[in-house]
Amino acid sequence: MGATSSFDAVGSNSSDGVYRFRYDIQINNVREEEVSIVRHSWSRFEHHADGRVRSLPELTGTGLGGFSRLGPHRLAGPASVRYQGVLELGTPTGTAEGFFVLQIAKSFHDAPRRDLFVRIGRFGLSKNDEPVVPRAAI
Repeated sequence: MGATSSFDAVGSNSSDGVYRFRYDIQINNVREEEVSIVRHSWSRFEHHADGRVRSLPELTGTGLGGFSRLGPHRLAGPASVRYQGVLELGTPTGTAEGFFVLQIAKSFHDAPRRDLFVRIGRFGLSKNDEPVVPRAAI
């Protein structure tokens, strides 16, 4: 899994302190078994000009989420899915990170389903599309 981001000038309004960033995610299932993507979660961090970092409320939902608000999604193995969404901040720079919960459709010997937590590492969000160095939140 990986994420890229870009500034959404059309959806943003800097005079109101609304900065929107598009993200693009690709999830690869390299297993032979089907998996279901059942939940997602995003953490967002605003980077202020004075050096402060503010943690925003966590965004959670079922399935993939994104522009289409995609609910639970089945992904055959091996295969991949790619989708886009938007994250909003009150500052022109920041970072985001998240995770998805995947369930293996069937485990060995008819064992119960298992949840896999797949992490999306912290990535930068910048109005000028310049690199953002992650900082610790206060």
